[in-house]
Amino acid sequence: MWFDATFVVTFGNISNAGTSKIKAIKDGKQVEFAKRTNIQIDKNHINGVQSRGKIIMTPHGFINDTDKELKTYKDAHASEWMKVLGGMDFDIFEENDSFESENIFTQEPD
Repeated sequence: MWFDATFVVTFGNISNAGTSKIKAIKDGKQVEFAKRTNIQIDKNHINGVQSRGKIIMTPHGFINDTDKELKTYKDAHASEWMKVLGGMDFDIFEENDSFESENIFTQEPD
């Protein structure tokens, strides 16, 4: 498939998810409203440009990974989360996914 493809995009990492959850939290209640993920253009035979970076995925589409765009999105949709959280004075928290290798060797086997 790699050889036949003209354009290949990878979301996340190879060995782990490469994502982090972005949540609004108030009084123990939380709403997960976005995920930040790595994105990479691995192969591009259209114009030859290859790049990598991060992007934010929301239920309403993708936004750039900037504080300004995240704040704009939060301001536009905070009233929806207010129904679950019970108010507009919530904290934004980012929860990173962790990856632990199952094959950790401290000493070579005999």
